[in-house]
Parts: sequence; C-alpha cells; structure tokens
Amino acid sequence: MLVTSFTRKYPTVLVYILFCIPIFGAKSLDTFVFSYWFYKFEGDIAVIVVSIVMFIFRIVSIFLYPIIGSLSDRNFPFTRTLGKRFPWIVISGVLTPILFVILIWLPVLDQGIFWVVFFVLYLLYAIAFSLYITSYYALLFTKFRNPKERIFIGTITELLSAIMVFIVFFAPIHFDVRGASIAVALFFIIPLFIGILGLREEEELINTYFSPNQAPKERVFKGFLQKFTIFKNKNFLILLSRFIVISISNFLFLILLNIYSSIVLNASSIFRILLDLVYIFWFIIGILAIFLPSWFLGHLNAYRVSGLALGIALVAFFFFADNILTAFIFIGIIGFTYGLETASLIPIIGDVFDEHAVISRKHSEGFYYGILTTFATMGVIIAPIIMVFFYSFLELLPISISIIKIVMTLIPGIPIILVMILFTLFFDLKPDKTEAIRMELKELEL
Repeated sequence: MLVTSFTRKYPTVLVYILFCIPIFGAKSLDTFVFSYWFYKFEGDIAVIVVSIVMFIFRIVSIFLYPIIGSLSDRNFPFTRTLGKRFPWIVISGVLTPILFVILIWLPVLDQGIFWVVFFVLYLLYAIAFSLYITSYYALLFTKFRNPKERIFIGTITELLSAIMVFIVFFAPIHFDVRGASIAVALFFIIPLFIGILGLREEEELINTYFSPNQAPKERVFKGFLQKFTIFKNKNFLILLSRFIVISISNFLFLILLNIYSSIVLNASSIFRILLDLVYIFWFIIGILAIFLPSWFLGHLNAYRVSGLALGIALVAFFFFADNILTAFIFIGIIGFTYGLETASLIPIIGDVFDEHAVISRKHSEGFYYGILTTFATMGVIIAPIIMVFFYSFLELLPISISIIKIVMTLIPGIPIILVMILFTLFFDLKPDKTEAIRMELKELEL
C-alpha cells in the first residue's frame, strides 16, 4: 500500500515559513505592471484609453489560467523524482521576473510598434506568471490538507502578499519606476530561492500522484475537457460567484476611494493618503485576527460572518460616511472585514477541491484554481465597464456625489450580501462532511 500524505507528520514551523516566503513578491508584479502603465500614460492619454488597453490584456489572460494551470496537474517523467508542481514553480519563477523587467524597461520608439511588442511580451509574462501562481496554490492545497493547516498557511500568504502589494502600489508615485522594477523583481526571485526547500513535494505526496485508485489517465484534450465537470458542483459555483463580486468590490472601492475623499469629503492629499493607510492597516489586522473566529466558529462560519459583515459595511458606508471622521471609521471596518474574509477563504477553497477530488478520483487543483483566478479576472474586467458608466455620468454635478457613493458601495456591497446568503443557505461543506471527504481521500490514497 502506498504511503499517503495523510499519514505524514504535521508540517513543521520551518516548512510553513519556507513555503510562504516565495509568495512575498509574486502578486506585486501584476500590481506594478498595471500601476506603472497607468501612471506613465495618465498625463498624455485619457484614462479610458489606458483602461481599454488593460481591458484587452485582461481578456487574453482569463483564458490562460485554466489552460496553464492544468499543465501542473499532469504527471511527467520527472514527476517521480522532482514532483508535480515544484519544477513548474521553479521554471516560471525564473522566467516571470525577467519578462517583468523587460516589460518595464521597454523603450517607446514608435507607438504602433511599441504596443505590438508590448502585447507579445505581456502575453509571455502572463503565461509565466499564471503558471507560477496556479502551480504554487495547487501545491498549497495538496501539501496542506486539514483546515487548521490551511487557515494558518492562508493567513501567512495573504499577509505577505498584502504588505508587498501595498508597497508596490505606491512605488510608481514616489520612486523612479524603472529603478523600482528591479527591486520588485529581486523581491520576487530572492524569496523564491530562500524558500525553495519548503516547496519540495515530500515522497508521501508524490506517491499519491501515482495512486492505483485514481481515474485512468486520458488523452490531453479529453482529460482537459473532463475537468470542466467541476461546474456541476454546486459548492464550486457558489465559490465562483464570490470571486467575481469580491473582485469587483475591491477594484471599485479602492479606485474610487481617492475620488470620494477629494470630491465628497473635500479632503487634502494628506488625508487621502491617510485613508489608504487606514484601509491597509485594518486589512492586515483582519488577516491576523482570523484565528479567533475560526477557532470558535469554525472556518466556514467565520467566512460567512466576515463576508456578510463586509457587505453590510459597504452598504452602511453609503448612508453614514458623509464626513472625514465617519469615513475613517467605515474604511477601517471595511478593511478589517475584507481581511477576515480573504484570510478565511483558503480552507473553503480546499474543501471544495477535496470534494471534487473524491468525485473525479484525481487531483486537478491547478486547473480548478486557474478557473477561480479566471473569474476573479472577469471581475476586474467588469469593474472598469462600470467605471465607464461612472465617468459618463460624473459631469452631471448635481448627482455626481450620489453616483460616486453608489458605484463605490452599493453596487459591490449588495451582491456580496447576496453571495453570503448563498453560502449560508446552499453551501453544504460543513465540518462533518469535509472530515468524511478527507477520510475517503485517505482510503483512496489520494
């Protein structure tokens, strides 16, 4: 009988630390690319033009994540010795920062030629980056199996990502962007090699990739199509709805926050920066605070409560945040509840993936996480479309303040509340069921 990952010892503190270190600079690259080109062209080209360009890039990327993610789901000749996800993490981890730096340093000689070259390079960068992210999170869900492991690892990874994304978002404003891009690339590659030992797949885990009880291996195309059966999973569909509405919410709220503080609150630039700092500070506190509600309520109930609180806070912002003091209070509450919601998500995703692994008799976490990322990207695509309508109505000064607050709070807040109601009424992966699923995976040696 094969030795399964369920018979292993709990990961040591060192393994947790080493595994989380490589994510420190990863998510900051995409933030830097977007913010760099936005700030670079904002003064010369209308915001709507930049939005259209980034819109095209996002459209292309939504097809990449599930396709590239499925690559790390397959066994190759090197899988038995090197693992299934580890080789792809290393390969893409080297290519991604190189392509990133080339993108930032690309000279603008001719506008037409520039955009063609940039698009090709961005496509290559997006392929490498999507392979890195999907392989990393696919490994996370197979390497860390129980809810306590996942809540802990999710907290650390989201915390490190949040800190780095926040730093990078302000880098194009305060520093030379090309010089800063080198620092961002180093923050990606150095943590990767520091934590590389934490990314290695244990022998027990590699053995599960060759379990005799898994579904027979199919041809590449047929096997890829069969993975779409997860769309028949009710819990997965509810999870998808979360990724869209939260992505829209985060985009609209953060983009419009400065406009709101300037037009509605008539606040100075210092106060606008302080509002951003309040949001990220309480977001980080929310990530760190997730252990308490998860311990007393369980990770599912903790997620439901934090998500519902986030939606209610956004709606309440519309009615009560009409001065600087109340704005500071509600922005802190929104940041805190969003931190709670984000940090409690990893074990929820893991439960859904485990459920379908039992049904399909195979692990396809790379593809599944690619689909979730695709829907999150769709939210980022939908949000600028909403912004287009916002800008078209903004010139109507008598109602501009109401439009700002509606787009910023009610449009994202109400759907979040509805999604959390779906989680409460129809999401059925409760503790007893998830424990039974993990035991069945153990029996199947998966």
